[in-house]
Amino acid sequence: MNEKYMREITSFVKKQLPKMEFAIDIFVGTMRIISINEDHKKISFGVLYKKEEAVSLIQRRFAGVIKDAVEETIGKGYEISFHLMKNETNRLNPQYTFETFRIDNKNKEAVDRLREFLKNQRGGIIIITGYGKTHLLQALSHESQDKDSKLAFFIAEMYVQYLVEGKNREDLSLYKKLFYGNFNIAIDDIDFIFQKEYSEHSLAELLQTYKEGRHFLLSVDNWPPRTDISNEKLRNILNEAEVLSLCH
Repeated sequence: MNEKYMREITSFVKKQLPKMEFAIDIFVGTMRIISINEDHKKISFGVLYKKEEAVSLIQRRFAGVIKDAVEETIGKGYEISFHLMKNETNRLNPQYTFETFRIDNKNKEAVDRLREFLKNQRGGIIIITGYGKTHLLQALSHESQDKDSKLAFFIAEMYVQYLVEGKNREDLSLYKKLFYGNFNIAIDDIDFIFQKEYSEHSLAELLQTYKEGRHFLLSVDNWPPRTDISNEKLRNILNEAEVLSLCH
């Protein structure tokens, strides 16, 4: 029931703030309802985004509309609170599964190809464009959770965040654990990485490990991208990748 409430709350917030849909997906869409105390009229939300500042941002930017959403979906008079959850690796929106992904004939071909690709012992890279790419990547990741070889999902902003923070601390252990420790990787909206010299270089080094049998799924708004890729090695790797286009 809590997941159903969270889906309804996220949908309500998106309708109220249509120009902030991307930020809502990142911060609100990945939240969980930890508890609902009907006796004391309190609801606790768990924030899955990595940093404590995310809690402050949600309280500052979204708390009011989330409270309105709670009144609309659960009931009036609830006090709401937000807490950082410790499970940093859980980045999936519970709404983005194959049960809610629209599959027509062309998209079915893309889904079948990606499922086949992830089963193949030979590694590789596939670039995904078109409407619904975030939903599809997360649906594939959800589907893989009970399998031996899971697909770890990240948004590009998180990739850059883990990388740059590790570089600044001179400790890349967490970055390596997440991006080299997980065998199959999905990175959403890699346009964000382009034109960032250190991030482009590091992504090129990461993607080269497909030769070890690893699978990489990368989404991008347009291919070829509208933003130039400055790192030649990365540009060459991506130009050799398979490209799948989702239809509207």
